Amino acid sequence: MAFEDYTSFDDKNWNGWETGSGATPGHGMLVKDKDSNIYWAGLVDMGSVERFEPALRKAYMAVPSQKIIQVRFQYRIKKAPEPGQHFLIGVTSPSFPTSRFSTSVDSDTPLNRWLDSAVGGAPLFSGAKEIWIGLWRGGGTINPPQWAIEFDNIRVTERP
Repeated sequence: MAFEDYTSFDDKNWNGWETGSGATPGHGMLVKDKDSNIYWAGLVDMGSVERFEPALRKAYMAVPSQKIIQVRFQYRIKKAPEPGQHFLIGVTSPSFPTSRFSTSVDSDTPLNRWLDSAVGGAPLFSGAKEIWIGLWRGGGTINPPQWAIEFDNIRVTERP
């Protein structure tokens, strides 16, 4: 049977996810909206080209697989980057912090709407038992260097 792990944060169940070191202290928490949907909301530091820190992280007790693992999630922003600026929502593991697959957020990204992440897969669990989701600015600058973002419906699956 293929590995699958799904987190919706319903009933304030973190399902093992934790606020990571990339979230501004006191700004990574579960929030309930007017429709009773519960999600993670935080103010996240972009880090630098050389350094990636997670907004959210999850450690696994056992390595689910040595196969390709796919991570999908929904995200929402309330403010878009300025024209010509962008940042990436990266997914990686601490064993491979420079290897990540990303979803790009730019001035054309819709606001106040849940969006699906890009779907990518990597052998993230080869020697690692942790997944990181965070923001990365790549080369150049972006203002502000911290960004408010929300995450929900995180799905980690083994690719067939």
